[in-house]
Amino acid sequence: MEPEKQSVFEELDRITASEDFRNKPVMRKLLAYLVTECVEGRSDQIKGYTIGLDVFGQGNSFDPNRSALVRNNAVRLRALLKTYYLGIGKKDPVVIDIPKGKYVPQFSTNNAGGKDLSGVEISTARASRPPTVGVLPFRNRTHHSKLNYLATGFSRELADALTKFEFRVLCFDEQFEGDALRDKGVEFLVAGDVAAVGNQVKVSFRLVNAMDGSQLWGESVRFNIEEDDLFEIQERVTGRVASLVGGEYGRVNQFRYQAMLSSRPRSLSEQDILLKHYHHVTVLTDESMVAFHDEVFAALEKDPDSAVLNAIASGFYQNMWAFSGANDDHALQQFARLAEKAYSLNPNHQVVLSNLGGKCFIFNEKDRFIRLYEQSREWLANSPLRLGSWALHMCLFGEWERGKKLLDKVFENNLHVPLWLHGINCLYYFRLHDYETALVEANKFQIPGLFWGPAYRIAVLAHLGRLPEAKKEFATLLEWRPDFVENGRRLMGCYIREDGLLDQILEGFENIGVKLA
Repeated sequence: MEPEKQSVFEELDRITASEDFRNKPVMRKLLAYLVTECVEGRSDQIKGYTIGLDVFGQGNSFDPNRSALVRNNAVRLRALLKTYYLGIGKKDPVVIDIPKGKYVPQFSTNNAGGKDLSGVEISTARASRPPTVGVLPFRNRTHHSKLNYLATGFSRELADALTKFEFRVLCFDEQFEGDALRDKGVEFLVAGDVAAVGNQVKVSFRLVNAMDGSQLWGESVRFNIEEDDLFEIQERVTGRVASLVGGEYGRVNQFRYQAMLSSRPRSLSEQDILLKHYHHVTVLTDESMVAFHDEVFAALEKDPDSAVLNAIASGFYQNMWAFSGANDDHALQQFARLAEKAYSLNPNHQVVLSNLGGKCFIFNEKDRFIRLYEQSREWLANSPLRLGSWALHMCLFGEWERGKKLLDKVFENNLHVPLWLHGINCLYYFRLHDYETALVEANKFQIPGLFWGPAYRIAVLAHLGRLPEAKKEFATLLEWRPDFVENGRRLMGCYIREDGLLDQILEGFENIGVKLA
């Protein structure tokens, strides 16, 4: 049943006065405009073009097909409304919704007194467990029995490296196939071979789907057994292979993620949510964020004592706080509360630990951050998200050389690295005034809608004297963040705490005639 006009306006007042919206003037203005136009019978005039003119002050030449300004802000508003109704607005008498892909809002009476808006049922019956990976002893394909130790060493070292990921790892001392593996619960199998010609040795690795025997991935490495350091090679290669197989977006999780999407499950386990988390923080698009946001908070409502879900939800509040330019105290408090709760529930889970490391950075708890890192680094997986997160915050805490060493390890041992990690590489070279190298890294930070990429390029290009290019990047930045002149210093200051470094960036903006407030 559609609510009355007065009830809709009362709900609009409740939303815009709430903690979720109080410090977000752009979101309040956009929501009020959409609701008012719709209620007053002007729904047919709610278009990307008219929103650009009436809400964001764009000129008559504004083209919503070329500019993502309206689309990006609509995505953010949609996500905020979902958060509101999953939290303090759960029992509001009226629900205001903006359907995906549209700008015209819909209004409904919330007769259930707090219905589940996510449309996703979270399973409590399905087992929420990590996959089981079996590691077979590598085969020595040569006639040299002295290479048996090498084959055994690679398989054992690889099994040890895989245990640092959220897998159940079984290391076998003999060969198994087919039903024998499935009877032991093995879902994925890692196997390998050692071959040699003279002093040249080749070690081959392959990942197999134990359910049907299909090969999912394969790779090989060559070295000279007489000249190379075998222990160093074994450690380096197995660490890299383990990350390619078991990383957050490694081959196993890629396969599981695509299988989950293909099956279109009506219910999601904690492991499904974790897979979606890995995907979202790797691609970091507005579309992935909105869909995933709904599922996480619906899951958390049904399972409030899940350490993983609390940590992931905490990350959403961190992003909300940072996006507000440190003006959203409610989001900051929720971020800290959920991060600490997740740690109290499971202090050993790596997603929980890396999330708490981020909380330590935001609250300037450097000693605790270093202590947590030191406690976990022996079993910290060499993965782009976990190790990359520690490296990022280590650098931003001022431990640049230590953090850069971790970051180099991430890039060296992983094929799939989140683009946002190039941002910290950019800052490393930027602060050393190596602007050419900084620009190479800044150009790799290409995530539509995220202001950091254009901001880095503006600062670097301006210091290189390439002002027309910097001004072009600034035009893109304003499409994504129309309030950047007013809030840019605060937005960047959420993470860049070194006064000298922030001043260096601001100087770049000033070189193109932009003074950030």
